[in-house]
Amino acid sequence: MNWTEYRDLPEPHQAIAYLRSIEWGAGKHLAMLLEKGAFAAEYGESAALYFVRQDGAFIGFGALVEQDYLPRPALKPWIALVYVDPKARGQRLSEKIVRYLEAQATAQGFDKTYLVSQHMGLYEKYGYTLLEKTDEGIHEVDYLYSKSLT
Repeated sequence: MNWTEYRDLPEPHQAIAYLRSIEWGAGKHLAMLLEKGAFAAEYGESAALYFVRQDGAFIGFGALVEQDYLPRPALKPWIALVYVDPKARGQRLSEKIVRYLEAQATAQGFDKTYLVSQHMGLYEKYGYTLLEKTDEGIHEVDYLYSKSLT
């Protein structure tokens, strides 16, 4: 498994093509932001998108961002945009992506991370605590989680 931040990819157009090809709508949104150079404007200046590849093929991605779609400007950083390709599911890759992003947050001096999801029951397995259930997000119901990294 190989982890690469988008800005360090030797062929970033391949990542954009991959994002366009996935079934999740966020992939197409990310492709558009990256093409326009607007990823930082949307997610914060220090936001980083990491791709996971295996044998040269993209199998997932995730981001560590300053802001996500739930408006909570006092909270950061956020683990966001966690995606596992269907051909790589069942290998605990979402957990590996989350752990990798937590390590990036720790390396940057953060002692807590946040995430928002429409899914309940997934992130609790990774040590996240539900802070809030809300209808302020982009889904009918979203769940705000946090985790202490210390």
